[in-house]
Amino acid sequence: LIFSKQKKKRRRIDRTMIGEPMNFVHLTHIGSGEMGAGDGLAMTGAVQEQMRSKGNRDRPWSNSRGL
Repeated sequence: LIFSKQKKKRRRIDRTMIGEPMNFVHLTHIGSGEMGAGDGLAMTGAVQEQMRSKGNRDRPWSNSRGL
């Protein structure tokens, strides 16, 4: 018997599938003046790069730009 291995197709999530946050706790706020201190700016670049790798960058509702 020959079994073919099929990749399990991942279901694409859109915003209609996402509900309101539950048990959300706002811990802090990072202001623009704090981002330049220490290695915070490098961390921001890493986070932005990770987010860019997720999904489509050409979304009409996205107005984010790199630093």
